[in-house]
This record gives sequence, structure tokens and C-alpha cells, in this order.
Amino acid sequence: PPGQVITYGEIARRLGRPGASRAVGTACARNPAVIVIPCHRVVPKAGGLGEYSSEGGPETKRKLLQREGAPIAADRAPGRERPKARSPQTRPASAHA
Repeated sequence: PPGQVITYGEIARRLGRPGASRAVGTACARNPAVIVIPCHRVVPKAGGLGEYSSEGGPETKRKLLQREGAPIAADRAPGRERPKARSPQTRPASAHA
């Protein structure tokens, strides 16, 4: 949903392929309709925004999430604990941005 993110691994798990997070990333990178198919809501498990293949890269991804009303926090510092997710399926963008 708008304002929430999901990890590549969670999408792979929901598709019944728990080890296929890289394949999910490849599918997102090849997405021909980036606004219609909202790959900007897919983020790495380790935190941060990850990559974005559309024009403008991760900065565009950040702007799209902000436009949806998702508060975008700075990338996590190394060694800092990642905030807990609100649910196992999706979480606010600030939890992994």
C-alpha cells in the first residue's frame, strides 16, 4: 500500500520462493511501468532505500515514497539496530529507509 514498503525477500517468500530475493530485484530493475507497478516500495532487508532503475535512481525512489506520505528517515548507520516492523508483511517506509 502507499506509504509502506516490503523487502525483496518478503516478496520472494510470498511467491513460494524464499531464496529468490535477487530474482525479485531483477524483476524490479526490469519493470517497464515503474509507476503502475510500484517497485519503489520494495527495499533491502538490511535497510536503506536500495537501488532504483528509473531515471533519478534512489533519489527518485525517496521522492516517490515521500509523495505517498511515507516519512523517510536517513539510512541506518553501521551497527545501529533496525527498528522493528509493524507487521511481518509490510511496514512504514521509515522502518527501512
